[in-house]
Amino acid sequence: MTRTTTMMLLASVLGLVPVISQAKSLNYSQTFVSKTGLVCSRQVMASSRGLDGKTVFASIPYEDKRFMISGSLTVSSGRTVGVPYVTSTALDRGTPGTAWKNCMLEHGAPVP
Repeated sequence: MTRTTTMMLLASVLGLVPVISQAKSLNYSQTFVSKTGLVCSRQVMASSRGLDGKTVFASIPYEDKRFMISGSLTVSSGRTVGVPYVTSTALDRGTPGTAWKNCMLEHGAPVP
C-alpha cells in the first residue's frame, strides 16, 4: 500500500473530506510539471546555442501536496520531485531563469 493510499484510507476512517480528490492526480501533476520542465529546458538550451553567455542546466524542487480537513484535524500527503531547469545569461536578460519560466507558463505549467 502506498503512502498516499494509506493517507486516503486514514482520512476515510476518520471521516475527513478530501479537499482535492484521488491520489492519481498527484502523479499526473508531477509528471506534467517534470515533462514540461524538460521540454522548456531543451528549448532554452537550443535557443542559447551560438549565443554569448553562460547556460546552466540544473533542477529545482517541486512539491505537490494534498490536504484533507475535518474540523481542527488536517492530514496532508505529498512528494517533492526535481524539475529540470535552465538559466541562460543570453536569454534571461538579467533575471536568471526568465526564459525557462516564460516557457513553463506558455505550456500552462506551474512554475516551482
